[in-house]
Amino acid sequence: HTVKMIEGSLNNKNFKFIDRWSELPLKSFIEIANLEAPEKLVKQYELYAMLNQLKGEKKNSVLKEIEKLEESITDEDIIKVFPKYYGEILNALCIEGKEVIDSIGWKDRTTIFDTQLRHFLASLIYSNPANLIGGKMTLYEPPKVESFKVKEETYYFPENVNLFGVDIEMGKERMCSFAEASDYDLANKGLMEGNINKLPFFMAVYCRKKNEKYSEDRTLERENLFNDVTMDIVWSLFFYIERRMKKSTRYIRLFSNGLEKVQEVEQALGFVD
Repeated sequence: HTVKMIEGSLNNKNFKFIDRWSELPLKSFIEIANLEAPEKLVKQYELYAMLNQLKGEKKNSVLKEIEKLEESITDEDIIKVFPKYYGEILNALCIEGKEVIDSIGWKDRTTIFDTQLRHFLASLIYSNPANLIGGKMTLYEPPKVESFKVKEETYYFPENVNLFGVDIEMGKERMCSFAEASDYDLANKGLMEGNINKLPFFMAVYCRKKNEKYSEDRTLERENLFNDVTMDIVWSLFFYIERRMKKSTRYIRLFSNGLEKVQEVEQALGFVD
């Protein structure tokens, strides 16, 4: 497919920056997540997100907070602090011409970030992937994926199973792999809290070769295997698992009367130690 990204030249040197999930490797997103975003910038995003959900007095209160925050943003923030962070993001997204970044002035850095890259920061703050289309921020909907390739090997998402006429996502997954991934709590905590660093492990827990069963040792061996997988694949798995975890309470109520019933279900699904 055709690779689309930010391209240009400066001082006779070409540069290319990734600006979309389908081209962004997991390791680069982890790099962005580990950058220290300016506190005032993060607060801006948080307040504007709150504003869209409120009415009446509560909304007026947030508007006052926004006004107060914007009054506190100094020339140094605008000319130095924020653009320094934008430059760090550009560095993480650059696939050609990193030496050009230092020559990009603060106004151009701000324009590039605001018009083409701000969805990456918003995704971390809102704990949901966002898209930036025509200057408008929207929720990102990842593609539906069943398999993908890494180093010529095909890895598969967990399979569904149909029980009593109901399709259960990840119905063939063992309880131990759920527990392993749930320990990392990726579906329930904000990505700004360091959980993004655990996504390669999360991928290793659930993405396996055809007919492979869960193995803790193999999962640990593969923890860094998925660093170059693009984020559209990662988000696809993340949403898939999140949907399953939200349904897990209903699943347990439906099929379990204690450990004995859980074992019966596992047996029905073909899992026997």
